[in-house]
Amino acid sequence: MENVIDLPQAPDDYYEGSYHKLLARLNEASVNKFYNAYKDIPWDDPEYAIERGDSRWELPLTDALGGTQWYQSLSQQDRANLALDRTITRVKLGIIFESILIRGMMEFSATLPNRTDEYRYALHECIEESQHSLMFQEFVNRSGADPEGLAFPLTWLARYIIRCGSRFPQLFMIFVLGGEEPIDFEQRNQLLHQKNLHPIMKVMNKIHITEEARHISFARAYLQKTVPALSRWQTIKLSILA
Repeated sequence: MENVIDLPQAPDDYYEGSYHKLLARLNEASVNKFYNAYKDIPWDDPEYAIERGDSRWELPLTDALGGTQWYQSLSQQDRANLALDRTITRVKLGIIFESILIRGMMEFSATLPNRTDEYRYALHECIEESQHSLMFQEFVNRSGADPEGLAFPLTWLARYIIRCGSRFPQLFMIFVLGGEEPIDFEQRNQLLHQKNLHPIMKVMNKIHITEEARHISFARAYLQKTVPALSRWQTIKLSILA
């Protein structure tokens, strides 16, 4: 049976060499290009205040909701408030996703032997995701809103994903990409198309995009290196669960 996941073919030792070079670069970047949720965002600057009715929250025409006739028919204040409420909800979900990722990466790191590059990188990623959680939670706190977390069925699924970090890391990395890739695309799209984007979202997006690029690179490289070595049954199981 052919490999279910379409990955580029390479010599047996190709990923071994390039993979560790990538890990070295990622580890170095995590030290030299690191953000702090409180030092790198001017939360108390009046220009960064999160206020309802602020036109800078309005969705652009390129947004799936912002481009609808219904959204455009709303008053300016209603458009801004609806967009802010949606942003707050998404940021809260981002906190939950970061929590799942951190716990899964800690499960993953616990399976690694001493002197592995992956261990150091996994901890760097957990630190960065923790800073993202602090950043997102500060945004929610200053918004004055009180968004809820996941419903019970999804909390059960979250626990399953976390356990995959140690039991089936290839599936866990696919879950990671399934969460990070769409968010990364949307944030890049915001920076590109929302010329009047609220400054707090600009800086949060830039921080998140910069560090998530490393996380995405690691997950992709890990899959490229390890999936071809899976057994036929593991590959079938991975394709079905993914």
